[in-house]
Amino acid sequence: MEQLAIQLLIIFSLIVILFSAFLFFRRLYISEQHRKKSQRQKVIAQIYQNYVDGIISEGELIDALEESEIYNKEMIILEVLLEYANICSTLPSNAALEKLGIINLLKTMLSSRAGWKKATALNALIKFNITGFAEEAEKLLAHKEELISYTAAEYLITIKELEKLDRIIKILSQTDDWYLHHYAQIFAQYQEEAFHILMAHYNSTVLLSEKLCIVKMLRGFTIPQNDSFLKELVFTEDKIIRETIAEYLIEKDPGYLVQNNFSNDISPYVRSLYFRGFMELGYDDSNLQVLLTHSLDKSEVIRRSIVAALTHYCQTNPKTIEFLEENLVRFHEYDKAIIHVFDQLNITDDYIRNLIRPEGEQKARTILKKYLELGELGDILRFLSTSRNDSINKKLTELVCEYANSQDLENNSDLLERTQEPYKSKIKEIIRPNLIRQAEKTEDKNIKQRLILLSVLITVIIAPFIIFGYKNLNLLLQHNISLFITYLILDFNKAIIFYVASINTIYLILNFLSYAGLKRYSEKKKAWQLGDYFKRKLIPPISIIAPCYNESATVIESINSLLNIRYPRFQVVVVNDGSKDDTLAKLIGYYELEKTNYIYREMIPTSKIRNTYSSVRFDNLVVVDKENGGKADALNAGINIAEHPIFCAIDADTLIEGDSLINASAPFSFDHLKTAATGGNIRVINNCRIDNGVIEKFNIPRGTVENFQVIEYIRAFTGGRIGWSYLNSLLIISGAFGLFKKRMAFNIGGYSTKESRNLDTVGEDMELVVSYHKYLAKRKEKYQITFCHDANGWTEVPNDLKSLKKQRNRWQRGLIEVLTSNFSLFFNPRYGRVGTTAYPYFFIFEFIGPWIEVMGYVFVVLALFMGILNPSIFILLFVFSVLFGIIISLFGLYIDEKESIRYSNKEFFKLLGFAFIENLGFRQMGAFWRAGAFISLLLNRQGWGTITRRGFAPNISQGQ
Repeated sequence: MEQLAIQLLIIFSLIVILFSAFLFFRRLYISEQHRKKSQRQKVIAQIYQNYVDGIISEGELIDALEESEIYNKEMIILEVLLEYANICSTLPSNAALEKLGIINLLKTMLSSRAGWKKATALNALIKFNITGFAEEAEKLLAHKEELISYTAAEYLITIKELEKLDRIIKILSQTDDWYLHHYAQIFAQYQEEAFHILMAHYNSTVLLSEKLCIVKMLRGFTIPQNDSFLKELVFTEDKIIRETIAEYLIEKDPGYLVQNNFSNDISPYVRSLYFRGFMELGYDDSNLQVLLTHSLDKSEVIRRSIVAALTHYCQTNPKTIEFLEENLVRFHEYDKAIIHVFDQLNITDDYIRNLIRPEGEQKARTILKKYLELGELGDILRFLSTSRNDSINKKLTELVCEYANSQDLENNSDLLERTQEPYKSKIKEIIRPNLIRQAEKTEDKNIKQRLILLSVLITVIIAPFIIFGYKNLNLLLQHNISLFITYLILDFNKAIIFYVASINTIYLILNFLSYAGLKRYSEKKKAWQLGDYFKRKLIPPISIIAPCYNESATVIESINSLLNIRYPRFQVVVVNDGSKDDTLAKLIGYYELEKTNYIYREMIPTSKIRNTYSSVRFDNLVVVDKENGGKADALNAGINIAEHPIFCAIDADTLIEGDSLINASAPFSFDHLKTAATGGNIRVINNCRIDNGVIEKFNIPRGTVENFQVIEYIRAFTGGRIGWSYLNSLLIISGAFGLFKKRMAFNIGGYSTKESRNLDTVGEDMELVVSYHKYLAKRKEKYQITFCHDANGWTEVPNDLKSLKKQRNRWQRGLIEVLTSNFSLFFNPRYGRVGTTAYPYFFIFEFIGPWIEVMGYVFVVLALFMGILNPSIFILLFVFSVLFGIIISLFGLYIDEKESIRYSNKEFFKLLGFAFIENLGFRQMGAFWRAGAFISLLLNRQGWGTITRRGFAPNISQGQ
């Protein structure tokens, strides 16, 4: 065995040395190759620029390009032409393309087995307006890759091959609205002809999906007969058709919905649009009465539409406020709707000030009493936090103590804490008894989870003793205790070698899969980029959700960086999760926020939303103020508010690099039917040079602890998650940067919280991804959850071991919580590879593994102190734990550098060194931290913990 150990040591040492040398010289070679390729492209680009500028004729262009001696010339010319086609209209004629060999190249690419070549060729046919390929395009309509079939459909529409419409509609009927809009715009270019064909197909088809597809496309037509056709269809029996046309009419002709009285439609959404249509009508008591009568509707979206209409009336005619006040004081039937209207109008302070005016006191008390009884305490408590009028404050406090619900006050504890004394103490007296009663009823809701953890821990610790003890039972029966213990320790030493070899072998396999996955993803991405899908807006609109809690110092800089992201159409939803500092006040002042009755459907239950605000300065900014419920609850509130079909969950302290949001959304474009979520690549920002929220220069950190984490992140994200993504078994998308389909989040109940799914976890990001897998697998849908290695989010990592330990403890607690609450996945073939491969791996190696590893190290140390450590066992442990680990880290660096060069040669060579050192103690220390998370959960230690951060400035901005 000793000879085998020495042979393995030599082999693995040679592999490490050769791999390191390969990476060293490859880095030097690849830098030169990038330079040469750039030069070749510049030569072609300069020749073509002269043609665009009119310096040379088309004939001279052909001669110059034919004379240039460049490797792979035709493909480089095609790439340059496609880039120019995106920015200018000066393109060579088809005859010139024929002479240059581009037409033949496109024919070859259309028949190629590589999908990216087919898609690129189709895009070139569209861009250069080349006809004569209808037959080839029609065959590609049935291609399994979405990017190819949809681009083929676009080509056929562009060249007016309308006799293929049946097949085209069949494909387009499966797509999302934002994608369909692009094809509708092409049809609209010859809408007179297209309208009659689409209408005929609508009348002939029996498939609702195709009918809906046609209606959505017709919404972009402007010819009169189209408007008449859609108005007739609004009375159809198909609910979803009515909802789609009602959306169109509320923008084009809102009065039409009111005139035809859709107040009793079975669709709550149609009814809500009907009531929004009242905004276009003038002031009339009968209209107000209709709105108030329906304000008792059970549907929240209808009630919000009615409040919006009533608010609009109040703003345009003061008589409306008098009408509502009289109704509130005398009848008390529609109190909730009226109070919400007054809240939107920001007139609460006026009623408060009337408390000391004899002529208005009685009415003010009645209205403020309604505020308090309905739990609308926000404006009242804010007034008490700033007012210096003791007479008003005293009367207002008396009202709060008399009519406010103690639970409502507790839910607004953040506002209550800012209330001035002595009023705060008086109000707290009425909620203290309620809190005592709550404490008496508190139960440990995590008892089941803790029992599972305890049983697993006992099993992991006792099982080895049972297994190895039984093997050496004869020694125990002979009362040879010392020899029994010796063999027990040696057997466990062998077991830890097997464990370490197994997990690193899995890591190596994942690295190979990552290499294959990177190649497949990059080919699709190349076709997508050459097709310029971004500028053609064939990319989904996105709602970026940024939860914040007590982030007054950085919130403005963070939100500014989000608002400046390069993306064609996006919305920023900032969720103030009951901050106790002046976060909300800063947002209101800086962005000139105004209260708005934002109409949305509350599909996921959350803590109470107090107010929504829109910005005077930025029309794509929405700020939500809600009661504190935690990060997951804040994200759920943002999902409810989000208006776009894709939402991006992002941490407030994450900086998005350049086009990373575009890169993260690319799979929603080229695989938009299957893609359910995408995850971004998280990188270390420590010591990078930053200017106004933009990373100016990439640097590796200065500290050793941070550089160890750079290697960890590269190994975990690039070397691991690309591989899991290739298997469509990605279980983790970092909460710092991830994109998700909103519809699916609604279907599963959003992020896991006590309010939404009765599960509160610090691993809410992983739990959401696991829930997506379970939901889609149960429905047997074809789907993918993709990791995008080129979508980089940069975050600050801990720079000391104490903070790092807290962070890893929290991460491991989140992983354990998610795994124990989804145990039904364990080796369950119903969930595909997630159930049979990914979940078992995470359960065995990531959940139980740290304890096995820690016990192994303990037994090795025991063997060393007892003088029984076999040299061959020590050598094998070094080979499989350290040398094998170095190979995995080097492989991760290789994959990370394959597509792009980010760091300088000098810094890359430093990372090579850290890849060696990190395996000599740091990785092993992480196992002890993760095992400690087990104990934290058993002791019911919850929460996020406090991590010391230096911030983005000035330290990071000083990086050279």
